[in-house]
Amino acid sequence: MFYCINLLSLEEVRRFFPYNNIEPILHSMKKFTTYLFLLITTASYSQQDLTLYFLENVPQRQYLNPAFRPLAKKSIGLPIVSSIYLDNMTTTFTPDNLFDISNGAITFSTDKLKQNIRDNNYFGVTSKIDIFSIGVQKNKSYFSFNISENMFSRINLSRGILELPLYKDADFAVHGGKFDMSNTGMNFSHYREFGFGWQREFSDKLSLGAKVKLLSGKSNVWTKKNTFELQTNPDNYDWTLSGEFDLRTSGFDTASPINNDQTADYFLNNSNKGVAIDLGASYQLTEKIDLKKIPS
Repeated sequence: MFYCINLLSLEEVRRFFPYNNIEPILHSMKKFTTYLFLLITTASYSQQDLTLYFLENVPQRQYLNPAFRPLAKKSIGLPIVSSIYLDNMTTTFTPDNLFDISNGAITFSTDKLKQNIRDNNYFGVTSKIDIFSIGVQKNKSYFSFNISENMFSRINLSRGILELPLYKDADFAVHGGKFDMSNTGMNFSHYREFGFGWQREFSDKLSLGAKVKLLSGKSNVWTKKNTFELQTNPDNYDWTLSGEFDLRTSGFDTASPINNDQTADYFLNNSNKGVAIDLGASYQLTEKIDLKKIPS
């Protein structure tokens, strides 16, 4: 499902609302558009895995369980017009934790955000882009092959990072003037996957599948150590920031192709290799109950 929001210029808005002071109306419209965007994106992506799980006519369903077989006997995915998968996750910035709805009005709630901030507040985006894919059914077996770009990113913001702009530095009764930022960090990985899949229906109820994946790592970023904390002086409210921070990267150093305008070399680099295997099983216990197993 696709959504489209049309934005008007200031002159067009003034034509529809001939008031002397249009700024409060524009501010309300801007807030409404932001809330609508948050609600739409959350509703769209949070159900992606569950939706794909039951789309029997989509070849990419095999990515969730190699024992699944698409309904089509043949499928092919070409660059640009092939599968593009994207999902996002957050443990804190959800509409229920950010907004109050009362009498049909949506308002941002600082109190609700304060109550729902955790020691670890995760935000992440995962994508899988097929460069090429093909699937063919032969007798009771189904064979597949795919070349895909996989990217995973997750950021963890500590309680102190999020509470600093909310409490500022004056609420010594809550924090004693100290904000712990030591949990803050990030993890990012980009790798290419060459997948060889096999699936077979052994009976009307039992299906087994396996996928061998050759992996080629492109880049990685991860936080190994962070001990930072922010202390506020109760006399003059001066800030003192102390701690250690250790961020490790691969593929982004000064000698890497991507930092030297050699984008093609970055994507064609296959020196960092790995292997993975997915095993899957599907058994229809009854007409309404299917048992799935996906060890990997």
